[in-house]
Amino acid sequence: MCHLVAERMKIFLLVALLLLPTSPLFSHDNHIKFDHLTVADGLSSDAILAVWQDSRGFMWFGTLDGLNRYDGHTFKVYRYDPRDPHSLSSNTCWDLYTDRRGDLWIGTFAGGLNKFDYSTETFFRFYHDPEKPHSINENWINVVYEDCSGTFWVGTETRGLNKFDGKTNHFSHFYPHSSDSNTRGAEFILEIFEPANNDNLFWLGTRRGIALYNRQAGTFSSMTYDSISGKAMTRQKVSNIYKDDSGTLWIGTGGDGLIKYDPQKGKLAHYRHNPADPFSLSHDYIQPDGIRADPDYPADFLWIPTRGGGINKFEKMSGKFFHFEHDEKDPGSLTECVYTSARRSAGCGIPENCGVSSVKTISARDCAPYW
Repeated sequence: MCHLVAERMKIFLLVALLLLPTSPLFSHDNHIKFDHLTVADGLSSDAILAVWQDSRGFMWFGTLDGLNRYDGHTFKVYRYDPRDPHSLSSNTCWDLYTDRRGDLWIGTFAGGLNKFDYSTETFFRFYHDPEKPHSINENWINVVYEDCSGTFWVGTETRGLNKFDGKTNHFSHFYPHSSDSNTRGAEFILEIFEPANNDNLFWLGTRRGIALYNRQAGTFSSMTYDSISGKAMTRQKVSNIYKDDSGTLWIGTGGDGLIKYDPQKGKLAHYRHNPADPFSLSHDYIQPDGIRADPDYPADFLWIPTRGGGINKFEKMSGKFFHFEHDEKDPGSLTECVYTSARRSAGCGIPENCGVSSVKTISARDCAPYW
């Protein structure tokens, strides 16, 4: 089993999900105090696009104005410098990822892919070059991912998948045929999920639901319906595919709520916001790559960030969602907007003056070294 997939270290709640100890007897009245980090604390921009914790314990924040490394006390900022070819290629950091060798990768908007060298604190850039057929095929990078075999993949905004060969620094390109209406939209890759029981299949979150990519055959297909139950999945944007310890998949959509899916039994349940139900999902837009199990009680609770509805704590047994939202009267509440990932659609707007909300009073076993 690929533990890298199960333990992918991305912490995509802008509240870094190092949470207060909770109880299975969680009540709606429980209050969590959030500390805030903003430009006043050294953050280069309050517009956070990506969050990552690396293998050394550092927190990394990709923003609209550079890359920030946080050691629990201070920020170090990396920016694009037109005079330095080894600087960050773009100040808009769209996605962050650490591979199994401990290398940090930065996907950018219009600046291609960057690899960070910890020893020199410099960046190696991978650009699209139309004169070089083995270069990366687009400079807008939505997602980077290393599969269970150690192969590195890059999902782009409009040009499908790239497979990277680290020995030659060459990229191979894979995208659906434009004439195939069944896979239309699969070129817009927002999420890459690898089922543990299928070495050849990727589930791809796209702007038109879920697409399947067979790595052996090199083919794309659309997952519109579950093959067992016949129930419809979603044709909305999918940028979250999270597997919990029971094997259940939780699929977050951009406007169609939360989907619970048991791939073995074909059972599918849909959760959406209901204004008449205070324990329903707070908003139908789930933030990209933010669904995570509760660190203390992973079998009982999920944390689900939304755009416009704060964060939800979902109790699996009861099916109830408990909400944490911004409260202007409470300085210890969540920041007004919770943007949890770089994978966002063009034209959706950049969050401003949000900064980072974090919980610093945490249980010892959940502490990263710098806390």
